[in-house]
Amino acid sequence: MDVTQPERRFSRRQEKRLLKLAAKVSRTEFPNPERAGCPSAEILKALANRHIPLEETGDVIDHIGTCSPCFTQYWGYRQGRKRRTRVGLLLLCLGIVAFIGILVSRVGWQLRPQSRQERQIAKELPKQQAFRQLVLDLRTWSVPRTDQPGKALPELRLPRAPVQLSIYLPIGSEDGVYDVQLQRPAQTPSLATRGEARLRDHIELLEVRLDTTTLVPGSYLLRLRRAADGWSEYPIQLE
Repeated sequence: MDVTQPERRFSRRQEKRLLKLAAKVSRTEFPNPERAGCPSAEILKALANRHIPLEETGDVIDHIGTCSPCFTQYWGYRQGRKRRTRVGLLLLCLGIVAFIGILVSRVGWQLRPQSRQERQIAKELPKQQAFRQLVLDLRTWSVPRTDQPGKALPELRLPRAPVQLSIYLPIGSEDGVYDVQLQRPAQTPSLATRGEARLRDHIELLEVRLDTTTLVPGSYLLRLRRAADGWSEYPIQLE
């Protein structure tokens, strides 16, 4: 009964034995310039890379040990394989070290406690405000030019919110910088700002921003003044 032997490759011990034997042989002792009986370069390379099973080597091992050209060629292939292996291992180790370094730095940054200054800066970031676009039409509040009684004036109202206010100034108003105030009757101004009026589409338009969020609801006076002119007052209800 035939028993099939498992495939065996050229072992490390046998390779060391070959190299020890070859080291004892002078590289010029068996010159073999005609390369008689020499295996091909493919066989020598496959043997150096351990790609040939032991049972397939035949007399190649003995030949290499007694042929200086074959030994030199085999030795060159073997050294090249060792260099490639060392370089591959070195690159693998460097990659692992770099990956671990990046991972540790990221975890450390996430776990690093925030300093008091960083927490304070994050806490003090201003909340973005959305200003409502509103129009306040004062054109009907122009001074009447006849002796006839004027029409009832519309009631002016403002919400308690940040507003981008487009004020249509009374007819006859002029371009320029206007002071704007919002105050309770007989009290000091609660809000004050300034804006520039320009004529647009036959309307004298003054645009200002007001934030009335903190003011108490009730009756106020909207006061306008251009340059050194006197104040004009308009009753307004803050809701």
